[in-house]
Amino acid sequence: MARLPLCSHGGTRSADSTEGRHQRNRIQGEEDGGGRGLAVPAVDFASPEGKRLFAEALAAGTMEGFFPLVSCFQTQSEPAFCGLASLAVVLNALAIDPGRRWKGPWRWFDESMLDCCEPLDKVKAEGITFAKVACLARCSGADVQSFRANRVTIDDLRRHLLRCVASQDCHLIASYHRQTFKQVMLNSPIPYGIPLVRIT
Repeated sequence: MARLPLCSHGGTRSADSTEGRHQRNRIQGEEDGGGRGLAVPAVDFASPEGKRLFAEALAAGTMEGFFPLVSCFQTQSEPAFCGLASLAVVLNALAIDPGRRWKGPWRWFDESMLDCCEPLDKVKAEGITFAKVACLARCSGADVQSFRANRVTIDDLRRHLLRCVASQDCHLIASYHRQTFKQVMLNSPIPYGIPLVRIT
């Protein structure tokens, strides 16, 4: 099974070479708390290895779910909104109608609209639980299957992962522990990778 490349967020950018720019961003990021380098096993999406992994997965037909997700990508507006931003990306990638306008004539999910299971002020202060992300997905019109890592086998995880990465009508949101990647926040949901919430 191929590894899925993750995105690294850099700091200040300049017009010089990509490799030099990425290295400098990581060094600058260490000082200001942002743009930290990726620890193994993560792979920088823009690195030569990340591009190779992407091309390999594309050729294998396991990047189908990536394109709807990336076309709807949005960055979280608050540090604790990673679950809300991930869910908004997935709901938009599935073209689920929010049933109300976001801004102007656009009917588009945004973090600010995901408040049917938990008040936004509480999420901003405390973050959101796995169960509440699943609840939000359901009340937003998605078909949801929740899986907890201690209740499924690795083969179950792989089966759900392979189903979704080869499809445009199924996406996964995973909650993982950031300590393995030497990142500051302890848990973070992402809309790809190891499945814990399957949304169709």
